[in-house]
Amino acid sequence: MRVTHSLPHVVAPFRRVLVVATVAASCAGCSRGVDSALVGFVFEPPRGVKLIHEDPGPPPRATFEGGLEIRAVKGTLTGLARGDLPSALEQAMRETGLTLPGTPRSSKGGTIPAGAVGRYEFGDARTGTLLYLVQGDGRYFAVTLTAPKTGFDRRVNALELSMSTLRFR
Repeated sequence: MRVTHSLPHVVAPFRRVLVVATVAASCAGCSRGVDSALVGFVFEPPRGVKLIHEDPGPPPRATFEGGLEIRAVKGTLTGLARGDLPSALEQAMRETGLTLPGTPRSSKGGTIPAGAVGRYEFGDARTGTLLYLVQGDGRYFAVTLTAPKTGFDRRVNALELSMSTLRFR
């Protein structure tokens, strides 16, 4: 005669505790979210990219490791609302104080959860720069990533995945 013991009433609660403990432990050190009251955003930067410092400006800005920066400007990018990306870029460069290398190699409009965007890519033989202009209610963000050409595409891909987490505060 074969005897089997089943104690589901004892095992199930322990299994639930084990699952909850495993999930909590795996997330304990992985929160990379940044909530910046100074610049006015909530954002989860790419893995391994940490906030270095914030500056009240003007314009207020947050600087991250790896050449990532977010600037906040009060106002509306009138060109972006009309789909006029060159005009939006010109206005943003005036209002943010950004200095970008030459003319964009590519530009396109779109949207992310935070709002309408203009995406611009600049570069020379050694360095690449990606600029996102993100329009919110009465203000906008200029998100820049500047990095050496080596590994630039990988960093751009990581940033673009993180852009969906950007929110106005």
